[in-house]
Amino acid sequence: MSSREPVDRAGSPGKRKVISLKDLDSARNKISEHIRSGNDMERAISDVLSESIDEKTARDLYEGAYRELVLERFVEKAKEMVTDFKERDEIMETLSGMGANEEDARMAFSEAFYEINIRPIVNHIKENLERDVRREDIIDSLVEEGLEKELADKFFSEAFFELYIEPVLETVKEKIEKGVPREEVIEELMGSGIDRELAVELYNSTGYEHFVRPTVELINEWLDEGADQDQVMARLESEGIKGSFAAGLYREALMERKFDEIAVEIRNLLENGVEKEKVMEKISTKFKLEAGEASLLIEDVIRSS
Repeated sequence: MSSREPVDRAGSPGKRKVISLKDLDSARNKISEHIRSGNDMERAISDVLSESIDEKTARDLYEGAYRELVLERFVEKAKEMVTDFKERDEIMETLSGMGANEEDARMAFSEAFYEINIRPIVNHIKENLERDVRREDIIDSLVEEGLEKELADKFFSEAFFELYIEPVLETVKEKIEKGVPREEVIEELMGSGIDRELAVELYNSTGYEHFVRPTVELINEWLDEGADQDQVMARLESEGIKGSFAAGLYREALMERKFDEIAVEIRNLLENGVEKEKVMEKISTKFKLEAGEASLLIEDVIRSS
């Protein structure tokens, strides 16, 4: 699967394949530049049309890029207000006055809070790691400065990931993009000092971003076009994706489509005082979920409430 070549998505629906991330990133960046320059939508879209980017994909990218740039404006305003020690409610009200809905305002506030209050701590930890300061010493220093031990551990993990793991993931992504076989990538990671278990985990996590995520999005497009399960599975098979793996991708696409409906059901039950265990039983039965899936969805709803 890692060696499959991306092809034209504008072909017949049954033969469309996943667009390469490189093409998507390039088109997204071009569109963002057009928006920042004040060019109209049609000009931006026409500039990125190619063998791999059809008009529908270009319009989807435009909408996404436009939303990102609007959110950037909200985040910048929130950062100004966080820096000025404004209260959360005042920031949310100001963002609402700028046109942000509740979700966008909450997202902008969270990102601004992170950038102003947390990002400097993570960067400080990275600087110490680059100087070969021991983990225990870094954690102890943060705790002495008043940070809770649990948060110090969390920020250390984030800094470690950014400094040592992210560059490896980028390398893996590039190799997947070039069609390097899975075992060869894993062997190369092991040769750089990473044990096999972690090398496999890094490969799989990058493979998810590069292959699974775009494939699930493509399945959702087919479902939007009215394809039934048999048609989806046949199209996947024509891409070389068969058996339980194809079934798993199809199930993930269905779960995404059902998530909003399930989330509303969970929220209503919790707000009516139903215990978490009972909620899990009810949604497992109603939506034919496994216990683990139900539990994760409940936790997602609780965190987002």
